[in-house]
Amino acid sequence: MGTKYKVTGTPKHKDHLGECDNNLMEIRVLSTLTEREWNDVFIHEIIHAILFVSGTGALLRAAKDEEAVVTAIGNGLAQLGYLRRRS
Repeated sequence: MGTKYKVTGTPKHKDHLGECDNNLMEIRVLSTLTEREWNDVFIHEIIHAILFVSGTGALLRAAKDEEAVVTAIGNGLAQLGYLRRRS
């Protein structure tokens, strides 16, 4: 059930720690990050995917608006600390 994204460890943009590619349905998170950093970036990219799949991302007027919302929610969720890195 739901929309499935493939998770990989190589962002296409070398200056990014993570990326959400909604066209290819991929989330990429740099594999050399610490577990905490990886979790934070992974949550951030999942939120981008949720906004896209739900259509909510289209309601935000600019990419910077989406990024601000994703960062705020991601920072809050990262505080839960329950997510573990996939091996």
